[in-house]
Amino acid sequence: MDWVLALMLFLQPEAPWRDTYKDTARAIADVVDEEPALFDGEDANTRTTTLLVATAYGESRFRPDAVGDHGQSRGLYGRWGARAKVLDPVIETRLAMSNMRTSMEACERLPPSERLAAYASGSCAKGRGISRARMDLATRLLFVSRVPL
Repeated sequence: MDWVLALMLFLQPEAPWRDTYKDTARAIADVVDEEPALFDGEDANTRTTTLLVATAYGESRFRPDAVGDHGQSRGLYGRWGARAKVLDPVIETRLAMSNMRTSMEACERLPPSERLAAYASGSCAKGRGISRARMDLATRLLFVSRVPL
C-alpha cells in the first residue's frame, strides 16, 4: 500500500483531496491482490497496479468525486453514464479493473498499448491515444518505481 501511495504522491503531490489518497492506495493494493491481474508474467500485479494508478491519475487526478466529460464521467476512474455515482474506492477499483479487462479482450487485435481504447471511449476504433497515454504512464511508473533512491 505504501508503494502505491508513493506513486500517487509522485504524480500529484498536492491536492485539496490528498486526505483521500490513503484509501485509494489501499483500495488499489487490495483489489490487485484479490483479483486476477490484467497482465501475464512475473510482474503482472505490479503492472496492473501501475496501470490503475495511471488511469486514476489521468481520469481524475485521484479525486474521488471528480466529474468530467461535461458531467458524463464520474469518480476515480472516470466511469461513464448517468448512473455512475461516486462509490467506495474498492468498488470503483473493482469496476475499473473489470472494464479494463473487457476492453483488453474486446480490443485484442490492437497493439498492447491501445487495448484500453474501449475503456477510454466505448469503442476499439476510438480512444487509442488515451489508451497509449495511460499505458505509457504506467510503464514510466513501473520504471521509476524500480529505480533505487
